[in-house]
Amino acid sequence: MKCCPTCGQTLPEKLPLGLHFRGIKKRIVDVVQRAGQTGIPTDALFDRIYGDDPNGGPETGFKIIAVHVCLMNKKMKPFGLKISSKTVGRGGVGSYVISKLT
Repeated sequence: MKCCPTCGQTLPEKLPLGLHFRGIKKRIVDVVQRAGQTGIPTDALFDRIYGDDPNGGPETGFKIIAVHVCLMNKKMKPFGLKISSKTVGRGGVGSYVISKLT
Protein backbone atom coordinates (compact mmCIF):
# COMPACT_ATOMS: atom_id res chain seq x y z
CA MET A 1 0.00 0.00 0.00
CA LYS A 2 1.45 3.37 -1.02
CA CYS A 3 0.91 6.59 0.92
CA CYS A 4 1.21 10.22 -0.08
CA PRO A 5 4.53 11.55 1.31
CA THR A 6 2.92 14.91 2.10
CA CYS A 7 -0.40 14.06 3.78
CA GLY A 8 -0.07 10.31 4.44
CA GLN A 9 -3.33 9.46 2.63
CA THR A 10 -3.50 6.01 1.06
CA LEU A 11 -2.90 6.15 -2.68
CA PRO A 12 -4.87 3.79 -4.91
CA GLU A 13 -2.90 1.10 -6.64
CA LYS A 14 -3.24 0.90 -10.38
CA LEU A 15 -5.13 -1.98 -11.92
CA PRO A 16 -3.06 -4.46 -13.93
CA LEU A 17 -2.65 -3.80 -17.65
CA GLY A 18 -5.51 -5.34 -19.58
CA LEU A 19 -8.07 -4.83 -16.80
CA HIS A 20 -10.36 -1.95 -17.73
CA PHE A 21 -13.83 -0.87 -16.65
CA ARG A 22 -16.20 1.79 -17.95
CA GLY A 23 -19.19 3.69 -16.62
CA ILE A 24 -20.56 2.67 -13.22
CA LYS A 25 -18.04 -0.15 -12.88
CA LYS A 26 -15.16 2.33 -13.36
CA ARG A 27 -16.67 4.56 -10.69
CA ILE A 28 -17.01 1.61 -8.31
CA VAL A 29 -13.41 0.49 -8.74
CA ASP A 30 -12.09 4.07 -8.41
CA VAL A 31 -14.00 4.70 -5.17
CA VAL A 32 -13.10 1.32 -3.66
CA GLN A 33 -9.43 1.78 -4.60
CA ARG A 34 -9.30 5.19 -2.95
CA ALA A 35 -10.82 3.75 0.23
CA GLY A 36 -7.82 1.45 0.60
CA GLN A 37 -7.85 -1.49 3.00
CA THR A 38 -10.25 0.21 5.41
CA GLY A 39 -12.90 -0.18 2.73
CA ILE A 40 -16.01 1.85 2.03
CA PRO A 41 -19.47 1.06 3.41
CA THR A 42 -22.14 0.17 0.87
CA ASP A 43 -24.25 3.26 1.58
CA ALA A 44 -21.24 5.57 1.15
CA LEU A 45 -20.29 3.77 -2.06
CA PHE A 46 -23.84 4.22 -3.37
CA ASP A 47 -23.74 7.94 -2.50
CA ARG A 48 -20.40 8.44 -4.26
CA ILE A 49 -21.57 6.63 -7.40
CA TYR A 50 -25.07 8.04 -7.72
CA GLY A 51 -24.66 11.34 -5.82
CA ASP A 52 -24.70 13.44 -8.99
CA ASP A 53 -27.62 11.55 -10.56
CA PRO A 54 -30.59 13.98 -10.81
CA ASN A 55 -32.97 11.06 -10.15
CA GLY A 56 -31.01 9.86 -7.11
CA GLY A 57 -30.01 6.56 -8.67
CA PRO A 58 -31.89 3.26 -8.76
CA GLU A 59 -34.34 2.36 -6.01
CA THR A 60 -32.65 -0.97 -5.41
CA GLY A 61 -29.21 0.61 -5.29
CA PHE A 62 -27.51 -1.77 -2.89
CA LYS A 63 -28.56 -4.76 -4.98
CA ILE A 64 -27.36 -2.99 -8.14
CA ILE A 65 -23.93 -2.47 -6.58
CA ALA A 66 -23.77 -6.15 -5.61
CA VAL A 67 -24.61 -7.17 -9.19
CA HIS A 68 -21.93 -4.87 -10.63
CA VAL A 69 -19.36 -6.18 -8.13
CA CYS A 70 -20.22 -9.78 -9.04
CA LEU A 71 -19.72 -9.04 -12.75
CA MET A 72 -16.51 -7.14 -12.05
CA ASN A 73 -15.12 -10.01 -9.98
CA LYS A 74 -15.53 -12.38 -12.94
CA LYS A 75 -13.36 -10.04 -15.00
CA MET A 76 -10.85 -9.49 -12.16
CA LYS A 77 -10.40 -13.17 -11.23
CA PRO A 78 -7.83 -13.98 -13.96
CA PHE A 79 -5.71 -11.10 -12.57
CA GLY A 80 -5.85 -12.54 -9.04
CA LEU A 81 -8.04 -9.72 -7.68
CA LYS A 82 -11.54 -9.37 -6.32
CA ILE A 83 -13.79 -6.82 -4.69
CA SER A 84 -15.10 -8.25 -1.47
CA SER A 85 -17.34 -7.03 1.30
CA LYS A 86 -15.82 -7.44 4.69
CA THR A 87 -17.92 -7.17 7.82
CA VAL A 88 -16.80 -4.53 10.28
CA GLY A 89 -17.80 -4.73 13.95
CA ARG A 90 -20.75 -6.42 15.56
CA GLY A 91 -23.31 -4.40 13.65
CA GLY A 92 -22.42 -6.26 10.49
CA VAL A 93 -21.74 -3.15 8.42
CA GLY A 94 -20.07 -4.27 5.22
CA SER A 95 -17.24 -2.38 3.57
CA TYR A 96 -16.04 -3.05 0.03
CA VAL A 97 -12.31 -3.55 -0.48
CA ILE A 98 -10.14 -4.74 -3.36
CA SER A 99 -8.10 -7.75 -2.31
CA LYS A 100 -5.98 -10.49 -3.78
CA LEU A 101 -7.50 -13.91 -4.26
CA THR A 102 -6.44 -16.44 -1.68
